[in-house]
Amino acid sequence: DPKRGDIITFTEPGLDKKALVKRVIGVPGDTIVILGTNVYVNGKKLEREEAGKVSYYSSRGRIEETTQYIETDENGNSYKVIYNDSFTDEIREQISAKCPYCNRSFIVPERNYFVMGDNRDDSLDSRYWGFVPRSNVQGKPLFVWFSVQFGNSIFDVKELRLNRIGHFFK
Repeated sequence: DPKRGDIITFTEPGLDKKALVKRVIGVPGDTIVILGTNVYVNGKKLEREEAGKVSYYSSRGRIEETTQYIETDENGNSYKVIYNDSFTDEIREQISAKCPYCNRSFIVPERNYFVMGDNRDDSLDSRYWGFVPRSNVQGKPLFVWFSVQFGNSIFDVKELRLNRIGHFFK
């Protein structure tokens, strides 16, 4: 069973049934609150410490400048997350308005998980489509075998991400 802070592979809930990789933020029974860029688990804020600037190709095919943080949960699990520096408070409010699991408190149901992408501003995850049932969990990834950034189609390769290939997950 996945634990809080684990990275898991799973089948996306809903119609698309895509295989996804995200981080477990909430396990069964956890109370989660997401307010802007702040995430609270069981009443404790996930603490972040700035770790520098990075850039990447966004899902919109643009190079984005971001701030990278080391986020730490209540159990001392630390991992890197990024937030897009070009997002204003107004943009974040517009996004939150479309986010069913933002700006409210909820409890993760039994045999379900709440997951978020580490690229917090460019990730469709549990904030938008809800909980991942235990039956959808496939396992934990070991390492990145291949990594490419696509543009508008699989024939539009923007970048072969060599620096990610071979990366082992904690």
